[in-house]
Amino acid sequence: MFDGLSITLNSSVPVGEDRIASHGSYQVPSSYRVYDRKLFESLCEGDVFLHDIANDLDISDFTSLLRRLRGLLVSWAVNVKYESEGASAEFAVLSEDFEFGPFEEHEKDTFDVSELSRFAFFRVDGNAVLIETAAQCARARLSMEAAQILFQCTDAENRLTLKKNLGRLFCVFGFTTAGFERRNASLKYWEFHDLLLHTASRLGRGVGDVGATFRFGRNSPEPPVRDSVEAISERFLPVQSNRSMGLARKSISELLLSRRSRRVFSGVPISDAHLGDFLLNTFRTVGFYRDQSNEYFRRVYPSGGGLYEIDVYVAVNRCRNVERGMHLYDSVAHQLKYIAKPSDDFEGLFIDAYYASGGHCWPQVLIVFASRFSRFSFKYQGMSYATQLKNVGVMMAHCYLIAEAMELSGTALGYGNASRFARVTNSDYYREGSIGEFALGMRGVGG
Repeated sequence: MFDGLSITLNSSVPVGEDRIASHGSYQVPSSYRVYDRKLFESLCEGDVFLHDIANDLDISDFTSLLRRLRGLLVSWAVNVKYESEGASAEFAVLSEDFEFGPFEEHEKDTFDVSELSRFAFFRVDGNAVLIETAAQCARARLSMEAAQILFQCTDAENRLTLKKNLGRLFCVFGFTTAGFERRNASLKYWEFHDLLLHTASRLGRGVGDVGATFRFGRNSPEPPVRDSVEAISERFLPVQSNRSMGLARKSISELLLSRRSRRVFSGVPISDAHLGDFLLNTFRTVGFYRDQSNEYFRRVYPSGGGLYEIDVYVAVNRCRNVERGMHLYDSVAHQLKYIAKPSDDFEGLFIDAYYASGGHCWPQVLIVFASRFSRFSFKYQGMSYATQLKNVGVMMAHCYLIAEAMELSGTALGYGNASRFARVTNSDYYREGSIGEFALGMRGVGG
C-alpha cells in the first residue's frame, strides 16, 4: 500500500501555532516524545518513506497514517510524494481546514478522469502539471509523464497500477467527487468560479503572497486620471443647482430609511442639469496628492488603497441637452466626453440592462463602472479583482443615496456585458473592462 510513497515537511506554508519555524527550518517542540522527536527531525532532513513510519507506528491504513502524522507532528504542513516507473506526483496540503479523504479501492480496474471533482482545474507550471481545486485546500504537482499516464488510455499492467494509485491519492487529497463533493452538501450551491474567487482572494486557503506586494514595481502603469481619449465632442455640465438637490431637505437617516431600488422611470427624460448634479455629487475629484512614486487623487467616496482605478462611463439613452451615445465622465473638469455614437452594441447595453433589472426598466442613463485593472493590480496581489468589485459596491451605495436625495429613480444591476462595452468604447478587454452598472432616470409615478 505504501510502495513509492514518501512524506516531508512543506516549507512553503506556515506551521501550526505550536510549531516553530525560523529561517526556513523547523525546531521540534520539547514536549514531543523521543520517537516523535526523532521522526520530526527526520522529516526536517528530507523525504521519509511512509512504509517505515507505518511499521514503527503499527498502522496499515494510509488515511489513518496521514491523520496521525498531521495531529502528531506537523499539523497540516506536509507533502506526500509518489514515485513509480519514472513518473512522480507531489501532494501538498494548503489549509488547516483540510480533511484527508479515504484511500479507497475503486470499483473500476483503474482510475478514470471522470471521477475528478467539478471544482478541479489544471494548469502547466514549467515542466509539470498542477492540479488544484476551487476550494484551495490541497495541490498536486504531477510530472509530465505522470500527467500523460493519467489522461491516456493504457493497457500496460504497471501503468494501470500507477494510474490506480494516483486515483487513490486524488481521493485522499480531495480532487475527486468521492473525496470532496460528497463530503460536503453545501458545495451544491456553489459554482466553480465563485468558489475559486472566494477562496483565492481571502486568507486561510491556498499558498501565495497577498496584499500590497508591488510585484511589478512601485510605479503605477496607469496615471490617476485616465489618459486623454479621442472624443467626438466635449460638454461641460452645469454646476450644482440647489433646485434639483434634496440633500438640504433630508437628513442622512431619512435618506437611508427611504432608499430603495427604484425601477420606474418618467416619460420625461432626465436633464443635463440633473445628470450633472448627480455626477458631481457622486464621483467628482476633490484633490490630488503624491508619494515618492505616484500621483493620486481623491473623490467623494472611499476606494481601496486610494487608487480610484474605476472610471465612470455614461451611456445616454434619453437626456435633455446631451447627445445619445457613450460618454466618459471627466471628474476633474466636470464634463462629459462624447466618445462613441449609438451602434448595435450600444443599444445592446440597454437590452442587457433591461433583462438585468428583471424586465422592469429601460434606463434613461446607464452608468457603467469600468476598471483600469493594472492601476490596482500593480500594487495588490491575491485580492486585486475581488477588491475592485468591493469598490464598485461602495460606488453603487453612493449612487443610491444621491439618487434618493435628488428624488431620481436608480437601481444597481446584477450583471453586464464586458465584451460589448469593450467594443463600444474600442478598449482593450484586458486593460480596462466594465465591472458594474447603475440605471438612472427621472422618477416616474409609483417609483
